Amino acid sequence: MAAMNASVHPLKVKDKSHHSEGLLADIIHKSPVVKSFLAGSLSGMFSTLLFQPLDLVKTRLQNSAHSSVTKVGMLSVITQVVRREKLVGLWRGTVPSIVRCVPGVGLYFSSLNWLQRTFM
Repeated sequence: MAAMNASVHPLKVKDKSHHSEGLLADIIHKSPVVKSFLAGSLSGMFSTLLFQPLDLVKTRLQNSAHSSVTKVGMLSVITQVVRREKLVGLWRGTVPSIVRCVPGVGLYFSSLNWLQRTFM
């Protein structure tokens, strides 16, 4: 009987160590709203990282339209940024955009999912 208890006990300890991972996976699997929130958050993060250079160029073009008389083009703004701030300069301002977009798109996806499940 003691040998049987010794062989069962390690299994219980092993199950407890994976309990938190199983609980999180269980919540995600059972709750479509949480799954939608996570999918939307990932979508917001990747779209921000992908389109941040274009957002930076748009902002610089808008600022140059108010401050100078000469027209500045998109390619000239890109070359100026890369010359002055290197290639990584195109992703300047990414953190505030991620802070805004990740929860925002996550909430949008989860709200849309909840509304569809509730009213359709």
